[in-house]
Amino acid sequence: MPQVLWWLFLGSALVSVINSSVLLRVPLAWQDRNTTKFTEAFNSFITGDQSLYPRSLHLLLTNRRNIEYYGNIALGTPPQQFRVIFDTGSANTWIPSSNCPRTNVACQRHRRYNASSSTSHVLDGRNFSLSYGSGTVTGYLSKDTLHIAGVEVANISFGQALLQHQSVFSSVTFDGIVGLGMSRIAWPGTTPFVQRLCELKLVDQCLFSVYMRRNPLNSTRKYGGEIVFGGIDEYQFDGSLHYAPITPSGYWKLRITKVLVGQNEKVDGPVNGILDTGTSLILVPEYSFDRLHLALGAKVHGGHYILSCQLETLPNIRLIIEGAEFVITPRDYIIEVDDKTVSNSSFCVSVFVPIVMNFWVLGDIFLSRYYTVYDLDKKRIGLAKATPELN
Repeated sequence: MPQVLWWLFLGSALVSVINSSVLLRVPLAWQDRNTTKFTEAFNSFITGDQSLYPRSLHLLLTNRRNIEYYGNIALGTPPQQFRVIFDTGSANTWIPSSNCPRTNVACQRHRRYNASSSTSHVLDGRNFSLSYGSGTVTGYLSKDTLHIAGVEVANISFGQALLQHQSVFSSVTFDGIVGLGMSRIAWPGTTPFVQRLCELKLVDQCLFSVYMRRNPLNSTRKYGGEIVFGGIDEYQFDGSLHYAPITPSGYWKLRITKVLVGQNEKVDGPVNGILDTGTSLILVPEYSFDRLHLALGAKVHGGHYILSCQLETLPNIRLIIEGAEFVITPRDYIIEVDDKTVSNSSFCVSVFVPIVMNFWVLGDIFLSRYYTVYDLDKKRIGLAKATPELN
């Protein structure tokens, strides 16, 4: 099988650590396009009736080169600030520890949590180890208050990381990760972040929604979208949300009926797909990777799949989910590169990476095209075409 250009992952084969995260915008917000609903909500606010004024946390995303979507939280009392990734592909939270060795460059280059400086810290003491494709993070567990969007989330379990894979974590901007997955894949005896928000009734709806915005490669803009905990922002998508049930795995996993190239060339399906804000590209089972590229008209050169850079000559890829069609266009799945070790001139490759698994991982390339809603109460995922430009 032709190789994939792993350096597209910023020098690593990591697939679940290049994630999305958020910057604080407003602590509590409510938005609705409908004037009547706005009037009703305003009146309910005046009269003290909060039933039409749902609590939700809006957090802006910052985009670093369409690879990292990172933002701010704080831990402890008084708060210690950190840049984090909000990752739908995992359920655990970790931050570098001030106790990490000086020899661990990846830890030393980032902000580190100091337990002795927090009056609300509680030591758990159990060790943890997490794997992220090409590297691991190890340390021990603690509890403390997490500050986000103006609210305090008490007794959040998180890992104090002592060792981080050097080549993977040394070059990233974010300090740690906040997992948005479910308890089934969390550390035993811990409650994941979103479920803790719901337990404490800090939001009225036990769901969250994600809008991710890609920027032109030469752009200096850093706006990368938004995550809303406890609500849905109708300004950020067109049409109606299409819902699909999730499979009981702890991941945000849905069923893809089939994957089509062009009009009707089937390359996979039925197959499961995980929606993962912690993966920058799109991961494809090995058994369908070759079939997909052949259907796209790819040529093998120097052991790599090379595609035409003329977008108008390339077909769309269509994912059929619960009877609805979700399109990935050539503009989405093509990257132009300039690597003299492969070709004497610039050439194009796809954003698809083979994995030894029997499911697809739909990362930021897909999620920047579709607005997504993750509903814990109803065990479903909603998708709609994302609004291309909001600001």
